[in-house]
Amino acid sequence: MMIKEYRMKDNKSTRVPALQFQRNNWGEMRGFVDAGELKDGRPQKILLEDGKIGLLVPAWDEMRDENEIFCAHENDWIVKLTYQHFLIFKPEIFEAEYELIED
Repeated sequence: MMIKEYRMKDNKSTRVPALQFQRNNWGEMRGFVDAGELKDGRPQKILLEDGKIGLLVPAWDEMRDENEIFCAHENDWIVKLTYQHFLIFKPEIFEAEYELIED
């Protein structure tokens, strides 16, 4: 899967790069979120208790108006707003809110 640009369905002017997190695209995802270690030394790629993979991402917390560390799960969509500023969406929400820009 390649990084592609999307726009919100109700705001056609805003373009954002997004990538769906999958087990087989770790290398691409690593570059997309600048993965390695978080500032506190934790690795970004983690193995969850149920054997699934997760990705720790500095994402925007609207309730607190600041960046927090959230865990993206396999098949979640990660939208890059700015460097180190991301939003995480479940697939059904991403698909309802965003559309692919086909130039």
